[in-house]
Amino acid sequence: MSPLPSPRIPAACRRIAGAALFVSLLASSSLAIDAPTLWSPANNSAGIVQTPSFTWSTVAGAARYHVQIANDPGFTSLVADRSVDIPRFVPASALSPTTKYWRVRAIDAEENASGWVWFTYQLTAPASSYAVPDGASAAQVRDIIALAMQNRPAIVTFAHQGNYVFAEDPAPSKFLFEFTGATDLIIDGNDAQITIKDNLDVGFLRLTNAARVVVRGLRVDYDPVPHSLVDVVSNDSTATNLDVRVRLRPIAGQESDYYPALTGNPAFTDHWSWAVLLDAARPGRLKQGVPGAFGIVPADATYIEGTSPAEYRIHHPGSGSGVYFNPGDILAILCRTNVGSFCSTVNSTDVTFDRITCYATPMGNYYSYDGSDLKVLNCQTVLRDATRFMTAMADGVHSRANTMGPWVENCTFIGNGDDGVALYNKGIVVKARLGTTSLKVASEFMNLRSGDIV
Repeated sequence: MSPLPSPRIPAACRRIAGAALFVSLLASSSLAIDAPTLWSPANNSAGIVQTPSFTWSTVAGAARYHVQIANDPGFTSLVADRSVDIPRFVPASALSPTTKYWRVRAIDAEENASGWVWFTYQLTAPASSYAVPDGASAAQVRDIIALAMQNRPAIVTFAHQGNYVFAEDPAPSKFLFEFTGATDLIIDGNDAQITIKDNLDVGFLRLTNAARVVVRGLRVDYDPVPHSLVDVVSNDSTATNLDVRVRLRPIAGQESDYYPALTGNPAFTDHWSWAVLLDAARPGRLKQGVPGAFGIVPADATYIEGTSPAEYRIHHPGSGSGVYFNPGDILAILCRTNVGSFCSTVNSTDVTFDRITCYATPMGNYYSYDGSDLKVLNCQTVLRDATRFMTAMADGVHSRANTMGPWVENCTFIGNGDDGVALYNKGIVVKARLGTTSLKVASEFMNLRSGDIV
């Protein structure tokens, strides 16, 4: 068969088609989205933080942003390639201390992309280095970190897989380590194991007025842990009185073979807060179908003479909660009254907690009060072994009145006594009207700055 002849298109139609194509191209170009303005790290700025927050301006019409970080200006050796919904990105893996090139483009809902804009970040290793000998005391560690703070930028490195037992009483502070004004500092745990001994009410670290600080590579546990677990043996409760018999549960890897005693133990009972029923079949979870907490107090527990492991009668007059208790249940007593959190920051900016494993802690894990740019990366709060059912007594991440909220990635929080992540501000109180356009306010929990829009 001979091929069909090509159709002849009239010249007028060709002119119309060409005009339509021209209009289409104009429409496409009018949809082009603006490029963002890069903010931080500033172009050619230098720093030691290997997980910086890369930030840029919000672009009108942007549905997402495409960010890349490379070892070369041609962006052929990429170390990060990510789409994000907000004008900020934090690499979860620490960048190597060499010059880094980073660029961002905006992309709208129709997948139109702006041009790339890029900056250079001079990532360097700290000039000063200090080693913490294996087995050093808490006092020695404090002295070494204090010296490093005087010679910043600096890195403090623990012995590789070292073992540190900190048993001295750091009173009156509620934190084992506490520093004010730390800047440009890396504390590298080097996968060391830390045990906080005989201080179940003491937090691990508090930083005040800190900036550009990294704490990484640690495993931390408490002995004794800041909670107790007991098995419900029997239930003699009535409709108006809680009355159960319980027995201390065994715990592994501690000086005592059992969880903290419920009586004759002020180091524990002075911090007693409340109790919860746990899911015996799913460690780290509450028992289903029961109230979240019970107002059991130390005075409710009485040791039953001659029992070993120790058994107790828990009798709370006036409580009808006995209906929720069954033999075989696990009851946990939480200690989070007048205690320190695991890691806490106050009025601090750009603090990173990276690759930290926590097995137990009073209160919660990572706190930021009135600060900004907290980063919690690759951190694990987990059950150490089959004898554990709880970890932290409060939140995984707790961020109050932060001008830039926390970046939390690749983290696990199991067995928390409260929120996984808590982000919040609290209200402003108007104290006085100063004029038609001004007010005097109290904003203890708002962290307001001059120029903020409320």
